[in-house]
Amino acid sequence: MKRTNALVSFIALLGLTVLLPSCGDTPTDATEPGLSSAVGTIDPEGEADFLLGAVDAGPVRGRVEVWASNLTVEAGAVSFDAVLLNASRTDIPGPLYFVITEIRPDVVEPSNPDLVGPDGPVYDFGDDVGEDGILSAGEASAPVTMAFSWPEAMAFSIGFRVQVGDSVATGFVSGLVFNDRNGNGEYEPNVEPGIPGIVVELIPSAREILYRTRTDHVGAYHFEGLAPDVYTVRAHPSPGMQSTTPNPLLVTLVRLPDGTVSGLEGVIFGFSVEEPPPPVPMPIFGPVAVGPASPNGTELDSTFTVPDFFAAVDLFLRVAPPPLMGPLPIHIDEAVVDINGTTVWEYVCPPDSGTCEPRARVLPDPALVGHENAIHIRAVGDERSFLMFSIEAVTILPKRE
Repeated sequence: MKRTNALVSFIALLGLTVLLPSCGDTPTDATEPGLSSAVGTIDPEGEADFLLGAVDAGPVRGRVEVWASNLTVEAGAVSFDAVLLNASRTDIPGPLYFVITEIRPDVVEPSNPDLVGPDGPVYDFGDDVGEDGILSAGEASAPVTMAFSWPEAMAFSIGFRVQVGDSVATGFVSGLVFNDRNGNGEYEPNVEPGIPGIVVELIPSAREILYRTRTDHVGAYHFEGLAPDVYTVRAHPSPGMQSTTPNPLLVTLVRLPDGTVSGLEGVIFGFSVEEPPPPVPMPIFGPVAVGPASPNGTELDSTFTVPDFFAAVDLFLRVAPPPLMGPLPIHIDEAVVDINGTTVWEYVCPPDSGTCEPRARVLPDPALVGHENAIHIRAVGDERSFLMFSIEAVTILPKRE
């Protein structure tokens, strides 16, 4: 996948940074003291080796240049090897992290970050700054491969910064927001579904920053790259929802003996959701009475239209005897309904069954029903053997506020 270059030759070029053109913009101040950010451009038709940008890193304000080499372009992907060079006179203690804060256009996505922190994808240079864990003045790190996916080859820009020490942590908090149908405050898998699109916030104890995300299509949420702290987790329900579990919640993440930060999963929030009433079907054909005008029964040929704002999958045929004055029996020998040449309902009165009054709800195959449709109805019986046929559908128009 990579175009091979001699690493020794590449590192030798790092000392020429003031003489070579840079793909990075002028660094800008970041909010955290000792940090700055920059924007670098990756051009698939440009040089294979280039300076991505330069930033200040850490409280010591050590100047770090980010060099890229072995730019490799493939169908659907691009990659390069990134090296951090300490371009200052001050040693920079590790670990070091390359944090991507923005990518433009956003159709380009990193495909191999080490983790995703609160501000974006992160590449860990902690094991690539030498055995002493310090990036000394003039020293370059070992290369780390960064890969990106894209729909087509294009130039794109990366906003980034380089963070030092514990600036990027490994703690996480994850959980679920669910529809508590029975209101008991306990999540019942496979019975109570998750609620997508709910805003969940994570607030550190110092309240200097607020992390926010939305639940995915199954109601799950996840925060990564968290430092040790006591956090407040809060879910914001949509109108009409009532909490059935404590909200907000306090969660604590601690530093573990191996230096990592603990994680916590299963932080759930339940809400009772007011279920909307089922849509009321609306007639789009009929009702029409079909009866025995002759000894051979009665046949009806007609057409009906399904408007675009009705859901064809909910189209159904309702067959029922019409209301009559008085307790008169209705006997149907047989009936049949065809839509677009296909029989969707057929009835035959069982022998020796006396009076037959069929009632049925028929859901035709959605593939059978189009915009313009032909219907054929036939009913056979005694002198009172007529049926009421109607075809109804459920509208898919959104409810007006």
